[in-house]
Amino acid sequence: MELLHGTSLAAAIDLEAADIAAALGLESADAMRKQLMRRMGEHFERGGGATRLLSLAEAAAPLVRLVAATLRLARSAAASTSNALARCMESVGLGGFAPPLRDPPERRHDLSRALRTLVRVHGVAMLLDGVYNADPHPGNVLLLPDGRLGLIDYGMCGRLEGSARESIARVVLGLAAGDRAAVVDTYERAGYRACWHGGAPHGPDAVYRFATFHLDRIDLSPVGVGPGGEGGGGSATMPVMKLLRSTIEVSVPDWVEQARRLGGLLIGVGSQAGRPISLAHEWAPIAEEVLASAGGARAADARRLRTHLTGLSA
Repeated sequence: MELLHGTSLAAAIDLEAADIAAALGLESADAMRKQLMRRMGEHFERGGGATRLLSLAEAAAPLVRLVAATLRLARSAAASTSNALARCMESVGLGGFAPPLRDPPERRHDLSRALRTLVRVHGVAMLLDGVYNADPHPGNVLLLPDGRLGLIDYGMCGRLEGSARESIARVVLGLAAGDRAAVVDTYERAGYRACWHGGAPHGPDAVYRFATFHLDRIDLSPVGVGPGGEGGGGSATMPVMKLLRSTIEVSVPDWVEQARRLGGLLIGVGSQAGRPISLAHEWAPIAEEVLASAGGARAADARRLRTHLTGLSA
């Protein structure tokens, strides 16, 4: 057991929000979050996702983080200078005239790097090792001073056998490639069944969208339901929220349930930090190794860690 000293990911996200709000001249971090949530909503309605971790704040205003970092450095330098002066005056007997000691600004972290590591380490744990932390919300992740992540609270863990991990890997690769037929086939062969309230089965577009929510990204664009879809009135598409309200899941395989819980948490953490992700693209190299391992070609652990957790090529 090791005692870890660090900042929770939740606190780091809040600190960054406050920095960006100050740099943009907004009255509060909440005002900035409202703007960001509106932009992200529009992003999700267009299909969402990304081939890498993305900061919408950076995309909208490339100088914002530079300004925020400059302000932060200025505050840190001012605090350090004031404290040094106070200690110097105290050492020569002038402590009564010294300015009060000031707390330096809280340490900021590279959130993009931390989130990418978080996503990948859980992909390695679930897909390659088969044992993983099933509750990696921002309060259970510490950002350590040396740049490492501290993962705490393993009170909820998941376990998956090899065949289940291979199924998840096939879905991940299908989603990354946009291969609807492969994704739907894997779900249906495993026994996943969803239907309208009236009992008619869903078509492949709906099943593919569910899998997208589970293991790729938030996509709020209209869903194809085809003619005759219950509640669709013969229309070719349906708003995604109406589809979800009109759906009954009749059968959900255990690996789908486990994968969508972990995938949904990681996708949600990225969105909370203003960096919506494509989980399938982040996990695709790991999924490829899972299927290669099934054929007896397993990479050495050192290569796995270097490739999957850092993104460096072998």
